[in-house]
Order: sequence, then structure tokens, then C-alpha cells
Amino acid sequence: MISKMALLEWCLDNKLLGTIKLGCMIPIFDETLISYYDINSEKGIKYKALVRKELEFIYINKELILKNAKKLYQQKIKNMSMGYIKNTVDFLLLEEKGKEYSK
Repeated sequence: MISKMALLEWCLDNKLLGTIKLGCMIPIFDETLISYYDINSEKGIKYKALVRKELEFIYINKELILKNAKKLYQQKIKNMSMGYIKNTVDFLLLEEKGKEYSK
């Protein structure tokens, strides 16, 4: 079983529409590496509507997402033993490699 902290589920009418896997977070050191998604470039009307709903979910739940991401990060770097911690990426290693890449 995956903890709600490790996976945020987005449901509508009891139908799972999306997930945020916090255990797969990666560090970003240089914001110029981020390319921004242009929802208007999407051709499919249904897909575009789904993406808009997903973005709305993220904006509404931003504080909860950040809180859970920070808590999961702390649990992982402190080597806590909850089962879902084993399924998360090695945040410290990714940070180290990210810093090397940024140089």
C-alpha cells in the first residue's frame, strides 16, 4: 500500500483521473532548464479539458502538495523505515548529481 503522502490521488465522481508521485520528485537547480507547458498547443479538446482540471487540482492543493513533499523528503533523508520510503528516489544523490550537472 502506498501512503497518501507518497501519492496524491485526484478523483472525480469516484473515478481516478490522475496521481502525483511525490516519491519521484527531482531537484531543479536552474529554472532556465524548465520548459513551460503551453496548454493551448494541445489539439484534443477532451485532453485539454483534463489537463486544465489537473492544473486546477494542483493549484487548489498546492499547500498540501508542498507540505507532503517536504515531509516525504525529510523522512527519506533521515532513513526512516516506512515501506513507502523504499520506493522513493534517492533525493540526496539526485541533488548531488544535479549540482554537478549545473556547474
